[in-house]
Parts: sequence; C-alpha cells; structure tokens
Amino acid sequence: MKKRIFRALAALTVTALLLSGGAVYALGEVIRTTFTQTAGGITIAQGVSYISGRQTERWLEYSPNPTVSPVVVYGSKVCNYGDFSSMSALVEKNGANVLAGMNGDYYVLSTYLPLGLVIAQGRLISSDAGHWAVGFREDGRTFIDKPGLVMKAKLGTETYTLGGINKIRNSTNYFLFTDEFSYTTKNTAPGTDIILRPPEGAELTVNCELKLTVEEIIHSEGAIDLPAGKMVLSLSDAADKWRKYGVENLRVGDTVTISVSSDEIWNEAEYAVGSLYKLVTDGEVEPGLDKGEKAPRSAVGVREDGTVILYTTDGRQSGYSTGLTIEQLGQRMKELGCVEATIMDGGASTSLHATYIGNNNDSLVNKPSGGNERSVSVWIMLAAKGEGSARMTSVGLMPFDVIALPGTRIQFTAGAADETGRPVAASGYKWTSSAGSVTESGLLTASGTATDGKVTASLGGIDGSARVTVVDVPDSVAVYNEKTGQKISSLSVNACDTVDLTAKAVWRYMDVASQDDCFTWSCPDTLGSIDGNGLFTAVNSMSSGVITVSAGGVSAQINVTVGIVNTLLDGFETSASSITGARTEKDMTRVARGFASAALDYDLASGQALFNTSLNISGTTNYVNLWVYGDASGNSLYAGLADGGEVLAATLDYSGWKKWVFRAGADIKALILRGQGSGTIWIDHVVGSSGIEQDNTGPVIEAEVKGGVLTAHVKDETDGLLPVSLVGVFLDGLPLDFSYSNRVIKATLPDKEGSGRLTVRAKDISGNISEWSIFTGGADISAFTDMKGHWSEIYVNYLAAQGIIGAQPGTNAAQFNPGAPMTRAEFAAVICRMLRIDTAGYADHIMSFADLQDIPDYALEYVRALSALGVMKGALNGGVLYFMPSSGLTRQEAVTVIGRLREAGRAAASISDFIDQDLTAEWARPYFGALVYSGVIIGFEGKLMPRGTLTRAEIAKIAALVI
Repeated sequence: MKKRIFRALAALTVTALLLSGGAVYALGEVIRTTFTQTAGGITIAQGVSYISGRQTERWLEYSPNPTVSPVVVYGSKVCNYGDFSSMSALVEKNGANVLAGMNGDYYVLSTYLPLGLVIAQGRLISSDAGHWAVGFREDGRTFIDKPGLVMKAKLGTETYTLGGINKIRNSTNYFLFTDEFSYTTKNTAPGTDIILRPPEGAELTVNCELKLTVEEIIHSEGAIDLPAGKMVLSLSDAADKWRKYGVENLRVGDTVTISVSSDEIWNEAEYAVGSLYKLVTDGEVEPGLDKGEKAPRSAVGVREDGTVILYTTDGRQSGYSTGLTIEQLGQRMKELGCVEATIMDGGASTSLHATYIGNNNDSLVNKPSGGNERSVSVWIMLAAKGEGSARMTSVGLMPFDVIALPGTRIQFTAGAADETGRPVAASGYKWTSSAGSVTESGLLTASGTATDGKVTASLGGIDGSARVTVVDVPDSVAVYNEKTGQKISSLSVNACDTVDLTAKAVWRYMDVASQDDCFTWSCPDTLGSIDGNGLFTAVNSMSSGVITVSAGGVSAQINVTVGIVNTLLDGFETSASSITGARTEKDMTRVARGFASAALDYDLASGQALFNTSLNISGTTNYVNLWVYGDASGNSLYAGLADGGEVLAATLDYSGWKKWVFRAGADIKALILRGQGSGTIWIDHVVGSSGIEQDNTGPVIEAEVKGGVLTAHVKDETDGLLPVSLVGVFLDGLPLDFSYSNRVIKATLPDKEGSGRLTVRAKDISGNISEWSIFTGGADISAFTDMKGHWSEIYVNYLAAQGIIGAQPGTNAAQFNPGAPMTRAEFAAVICRMLRIDTAGYADHIMSFADLQDIPDYALEYVRALSALGVMKGALNGGVLYFMPSSGLTRQEAVTVIGRLREAGRAAASISDFIDQDLTAEWARPYFGALVYSGVIIGFEGKLMPRGTLTRAEIAKIAALVI
C-alpha cells in the first residue's frame, strides 16, 4: 500500500531528451541522453543505450573558466588512498570548494601507488613510468601527452639514469624517494640508501636540477623510514658493479645532483595524472585497443574548443549496465567530440561525483559495480577558488529528471548557489509546470496524459528547471513485495493473511516513477480482495487465482496460492526408520538439512528396488518437497501412494543435492527406484505442503538489546508463526532461557564480565536456518601483549576469555602472534572448543595416521573427535595417511571443516563476484558462500584467497562470529 510521495532522485537529467531514431553508436542504440547544469556551471550528462543489454553512462563537461579549475588529489602520502569525500576535504581545507570529480589513474593494489605521473601544484610527486598523462594548466586548459621524463643522478664523476621517482625500487637502477612517497621506502630487499638534504626551498619539477648534500649512507636489509624534508637515493644490492661504484665512492658531505627533464609543455602543468592507454589522438581512435572484456570504464577527453570530458560508464550489472571494451570506450570518446582522450582506472574503481545546486555535499553520480564507492589512490577534482560572493547565481531542482506515470506525485525541492557552488539560503520560489499541477511547496501531480514538460522554480529572475516525461503507456509492468522489495511472479499466503504489494513500470529500459494508486489492481472474489494501493487480503480458506495489475493497458499477473501450510514429514535427525531398509547418514556432505539424512542403498538387478515408508501427510498437504542426493545414474525415483497411484518424485540424472516437489494427495507408502545398476542415494527433509512453491528462504529475525533485555521478532514468509521448538537463544554457544509468544522472543541477559556473543536462531519447517548475532557486554581484558590495536583484537580477547584460544603452542605465552599460520593441530582444538564438541564421546575412535606420534598431547582428543566425525581426514602421501599436525590450513580447508560441523540449511551467497572464485574447490564453495552470506568472510580487495594459509587472527574472527 504505497501512499508515499515520490522523492527518489531519478536519473540525473533535466534539459534535453534525445531519441536516436535508430542511430547506432559505440553504445548501440542511444535511447535517452540528458544534460543538467550543476554547481559552478559544470554540466552533468547521462545516457541510456541498448546493445545486447542496457548500458548507462555519465560524464562531466567542464570549460576552463576563472572560477573553477581541475586539481589532482592524493592522500597525505602518494601511497595512501581514500574515498572522494576524504580526499576532497584535503582540497577544501585550503579554502577551495570541490564541485565534482572522478577517479584517476590505475594503481598497484598492494601499495596503492599510482602507475603513472602525479604532479600537484607544479611539483613532481611521482614519475611517469613511460605512460601517458593528462596535464592541467593553472587556468584549467588541459592537454594529453607522454611526459617522457628523463631522470638522472650524478654521483661523483658518474651519471646514472634513475629508474623512477617515488616508484617501487627494482633490482637494477637507482630510485629517488621523497617524504611524499610513503612513511618508508617500501624496499623488500637489501640495498644502500643515501639520505640527501635538498637546498632550502628546492622542489622537484619536471624540468629541474637539484644539488643535494649527502647526510648519511645506510646499508639496509629492506625498507627504511623516509625522513621529513629529505630525499633518499636507493640502490639494490643486486645492481651491477658500475652502479655500485657510484655508492662505494660516495662520502657524507658529498654532492649528488638530481636532474629531471621533459618536453617543455609539461612546465605548464599545474597538476597531472597518469594514464595507461591513449584512446583518441587528433580526433581518431587509437588502433589496436582491446576488444575483449566489457567492464566499467573511466576516461578523460578534450574537445577542439578546450572542453574537458570526465567520462564514466558503469558495467558488470545485468539489466542496468553491461560495460564497454577499451576499444568501445575510445569510439565513445570520439563520438562525444573529443580530439584527444585517454583512459583512467576502471572496474569497481569507476566513480563520478558532483555537487548539486543548493547542496553542500557531493553525491555519487554513478553506480559502482562493487556496490559501494571504492577508495582509490588519486582523484581528478573540479574545484572552485575563493570564498564566493554568497550571492545567488543559480537555482537547481531535485530530482533533476523524472519519467512518471499519469497522476504520480513528485516532491521537488529547490536550492540556490553562488558562483563557487556554495549553497545560498533562499525561499519564496514561484513554482510552475507544463507537466501537471504543482503546489507552492513544489509537489507535482503528473499530467493525466502523456507529455514531455518541465517543472520550474523561479526566484529573483533566476530559474531552475527539472524535466518531467509523463508516460501513459509503459513497456512493461511488474509486481513486487512492498516489504522485501523483491520482484514476484507468484505468491503463497496463509488464509486471512494480508500482503502489501507494489508495482513498477518500465519504459525504454528505464524505471518509471509511480505510486500504487497509479495502477489498476484486481483479483477474483474467490481469492480475496485487493484495494487501490495493492493491499491484498486472502480469503479464509484455501484457494488459488491471479492478481492483475495494469497501467495504460499494459498488465502483469501473479499466481496466488492461499493457505499454504508446511508440515515436516521426516527430517531423519534421530532415525531413518520411516523408510524401511534405509540407514541414518551423518556424513555432512550427504546432509541437506540438519545433521542427518536417510541413505538408500539399492541394487536394481530386478529392475526396481522397493522401500516401504510411513510418511503420512496431513489434510492440508497437496505437494511433497524432499531433498534427493542424486548419483547421476539416470534412474527414476517414484512415490507409491496409499490410493494405489504412483508419481515421479525425482529423475537421478545429476550428482549432488537437488530439491524436488511432486503432487501427493495421499500418504506415501513406498519409495520405488527403477532403472539399472546399484548404488546409494540420500533422502533428506521431507515436507508436506499445501502449495507447490518451494521454500528455500530462512525466517526473518529482527532483534535488539535494550537495558539487558533481548527482544526479537521472528517471522517466516511461508510458515508464519514458527513453533518454539524451531527457535532458540544462545549466549557464547550455550542455550539461554527465553519466552516466545506471537512471534516475539524475550530473554534477560545475565550479568557477566567481559563480552558475550548473543545469537538468535530460527529454523523454518523446510529446514532453512537464519541467525542474528551481536557482541554484548563490556570489553574483554587484553590477554596478549601483541594485540593492542590489531584488527582482530576484539575476537582474540573474547575467545581467550572463553578458553577457546590461547597463545601459539611452544611460543611466548604473552603473545598471540596474529599473523602466524594456525597449525592443523591447534585448529582442531579451537574448533572443538568453539562448537563445544564433547570429545569424550569419541575416546574409543582409533586413528590410523602414520604421524600419530607427532600430534601434540593437548590436541590429541580434539583431532580424534574431528577424525571420528570425518571432517579432518588427513592426506595420503605415497599411499600413507598423514594428519600433518604442524602444517597450516588453507582457507578453503578451514571453512569446509567448520561448515561440515554446523547444521545444514543456512543460506549461502554467490561467490562469483570474487576475483579468484575460480580457484575455489567445488567442495568448499557452499561453505564459503554461507560465511560470506552471514558476513563472517568479506574477502580482501575482492579476493577470497581460498588456497592461502589461514592466520591465527583470521581463525579468531571466524570462530568468534560463528560460535
């Protein structure tokens, strides 16, 4: 029931609607291109096109002017990084006002060092590495060229070519570092570092000669600190004799001459940023650009008239934007009128920002493929100089552009700014519209018929406008669940339930603004009732039917089943006796839900195998859902019903778990396998249901702790009110007393020293598990001297307080050694303690590891337990089984052990977005997915590193969050 006023910022558009009429560009068919003026006179453009999928691009257009100029911004050190907000603050602290910007050059992920040139305020910050670069003059005029820096160092009578300035040292050349590089030289191998004192006031530029005095000569094994105000000339021990000669004959007090030269045009660069690939030269696309991967891209271009284009296109987002190849990027920059253009960093780094008129803060204009803005090492920003006049020079509206259905209410707000883009307080705007009726407060009700108009706010002779396109016939309509925001094509509800639905329309691949009463809703009386805002109320008995929603003659329908009630027929947790001849299986690789399944060993020598069952359905059951672990035999599994009928339950042409559903109007009296051969299949979690829709989503838990009392609301979309047997509250892994009534859990937390891990767990009838967890209480006392300030400190201290983890065996008991790998023996101990596994129950288990004597005494009982459970089986070497207790574990081994010890049924996220997901073993993928879904594992710089060794700190985090 959507009665809210539409306030969302739609596509950033206002002044032009260009329909291509079928024209084909680098992006395919250009559907809509729009422009708007923003603060400081900068133009924001957005385009939507279609070529094998929607493509979305945005760019800034800047013409050099006395007020606004480009700057290149890096952190306090060139190897630092930051988001746009934190980096723009560095500019604004000097009195400028940042209006817009874009990410800059590619950088090295491990160091955040830009690949190419950085110039700031005329100073050479980092050399070009032979790449292209963009130069910004003080007056804003821009050029693109190869700096071709020639950098030399004269030591005594010899002159040597520098490998780079503020670049990572290699094993061959001299490298020069300043204190703007980082806090250290970042060298990783032995070498000689010469501390140099520059003349007072001397600065490195692209054309300079500096005579520096040797203050100290140090032979170092790796990185050294970079002293403030000094420079360091560094040479690796692996360099040749001629270069070493320069160092060997150098003495404290000697002079070292550093010279840098380049084409004179670079003397004009007040700021500069590097670029890996040139895209357009003299108005033509560079030949040989990559035609392969489509990805988010960024680029800088210059038109013949000097206009600068800061361009981005999003990608890797199906249905929103596919991305471009580098060749397509070059073609697009040429189409936008650029005579020169060059690439910037792309992928998840692609980020475009702007400040809208009347606002004080920048907004992220594009939609990064990583879901959030990525911090990068260098930014290109457009900044207004001076404090401004505080006199209104421009008016802007938000949203800038809307496509809407007739009757949609849209709340516009007006803002004013001075010539520097700083907001100016203003009121009393006069509102007018050619796209509907607008109130004095800027609330527009869109026209009842199709139109292409605008809303205007006027004050003091200055106008600001927003574009409004009213669409009376959309291309498509879809139905969504109002609460979850999920698109739905079918709906299952219990009798008398109410469900709030909403509808969305699409026109030319773009979303159309609306409220629910802009649509027409209907359903048959036998199904229930639905009001004009999409609020559906089901009838009080089982039923099925269709809800229809329409706008402009375009409709969508969803199939609705009322009265779905799920009943667990058997989960096989304690026994498989409901299936004659089945055995209980507790190998977690053969369990779909819970901790056990039913194994059916079969031999089809006679053509079929019969397993009598006592799976009795309830009166509300029309369908049966069950998990079947197939063996790729091609055999068929049938259900024999009490009424004498048979129904195909599963076709076993696959390997692994798969959920099946079949119609069953009577009790199941037998499971029948037909086909050939022999083998084993597994059955798990058989559920009777009143409807055919499968439930694979866990309950929703909303919880909070106030005043030492936990309040949790638990609801399952399918099962509604869950029985108390399927919910629980745990503190530090131990059950906590609670009350449960009408989907609400209440629990009083005990007083305790230190922190506690509080968990609410709920499982629906289909076996889907959800958990909500937080740390409660105060901080734990630090147990180790080397953990203060470490990112894992809270987890290590908590586990130490619980007696789950300690110092690394055989090391200083006061130190944790967070970066050290955790051995397999210690991991076994930590996991058993974490999951409170009763090791005494496995005392009789005989282990057959050839290196049994190498297992430390403290770990023996834990290794025995995990060996008995089949989750740490060791490895064969030359046909001999070893446990390798002192070896480390890979991440995928560790998460798999943990996953196979936890109850099956947790949701798992896709890991396909991780860069190295293809390195993950198939057996580890679901366990990674479960920990990613729950936020226990978030990866590092987009990587899972599944084959990397897990550190003690990483294990501590996982253990603390999983307990």
